[in-house]
Amino acid sequence: MPGAIFTLGHSTLEPEPFANLCHGAGINAIADIRSVPYSKRVPHHNRESIEQYLHRFQIAYVYLGHLLGGRPSRPSLFLPSGRADYRSMRLSPEFVEGLERLRKGLEKFNIGLMCGEEDPITCHRALLIAPALAKIGLAPAHVRKGGRLESHQQFEDRLMEAAGIGASQGDLFENRDSLVDRSIEAMADRHAFRLGAPEDQPSE
Repeated sequence: MPGAIFTLGHSTLEPEPFANLCHGAGINAIADIRSVPYSKRVPHHNRESIEQYLHRFQIAYVYLGHLLGGRPSRPSLFLPSGRADYRSMRLSPEFVEGLERLRKGLEKFNIGLMCGEEDPITCHRALLIAPALAKIGLAPAHVRKGGRLESHQQFEDRLMEAAGIGASQGDLFENRDSLVDRSIEAMADRHAFRLGAPEDQPSE
């Protein structure tokens, strides 16, 4: 049986509470999907530091931000507005490779996709990666503050509400998938990485 897949944000948690958050969900491997795996505000979550402390708590660590990060390296993966183009990014060779790495990893581990933000609604882990996982039958659960789990369907419902897009705003023949996709794009317009963004923009 394949392992389970989750998303979570390290937020401002100290090492032991973060490890406890992982253990509570049954996560035994972290896939770091931050394009820039460093933080001035919480330096214990810098790439080298977090790998070391997770090892102490018997949680494996792998860096996948070069494949699944929210800051594209090629100009072709940005919209004319300068915003990262999530639809194009999901089709890129590096993103496809990243998903395959996750799929393989699930043969041995319960994986947590980790970024910085506590709430997935503002993070590329849920707006970029989770929809692609759901399409291949690997919809993740989202680990929230205190260890509460939010199913991906619950996340989508909350996403549509936050974006102001629901059945009443859609065409009579528009299905849920289409409404969710429009909601993702609406929230990406608010939260996705943009060229020329301030240096302190979240790690994405």
